Amino acid sequence: MKSKTSSKRIQTRTAGVFYKEIISDSNKVVDKIYGIRYLDEDGKERLKTIGKYSEGIREQYCKQKRDEIVTKIRLGEELPHIARERPTLTLDDIAELYFKDKHLAKDVEKERKRYENHIKPIIGSKRLENVTIDHIGDMQRNYMKYFAPRTVNHLVFMVATIFKHAIKKQVYNGINPASAIDGLKVDNARERFLTADVGNIRKARR
Repeated sequence: MKSKTSSKRIQTRTAGVFYKEIISDSNKVVDKIYGIRYLDEDGKERLKTIGKYSEGIREQYCKQKRDEIVTKIRLGEELPHIARERPTLTLDDIAELYFKDKHLAKDVEKERKRYENHIKPIIGSKRLENVTIDHIGDMQRNYMKYFAPRTVNHLVFMVATIFKHAIKKQVYNGINPASAIDGLKVDNARERFLTADVGNIRKARR
């Protein structure tokens, strides 16, 4: 069963604690992802993901984590691990990691070019945690105007694979937004026809 995470943050009864709903393809809520909101030492708002309801995370646990962070900020003490800043990574950063690790794979340079031409200009500079399902969906809908469904599916799959690689390498522990996007239906007969037609046109030009 495929599912997607809502971009809407739902405030709980506890100050600074919110959750996002994970929704199935039949539009049912199947899980929640809890997070906390607080102000750092510079007064800037920070959002931190705590975990899923299905993993045992509850509102009270999130409150305890938030209270601990807020208290340590007020006292000027070292923050707990969950609140420490990690290096800011963009999609371009983890794409580079992915292609570097796959440098011996077949067609890796072709895939890199495809990324640079079609994905990088749209969402490459975005921080990982800021890439949403909506961004991937918008990219998918935009490229439907220009490319065959199989090609569009391949671009979405590439984004999902790059995120998966970052999670595997433990440089990112967030959600893979592309994994929740449904692939476009591919008409194999039509694609074969178009491919043959293009081939005939090329022959005629010789």
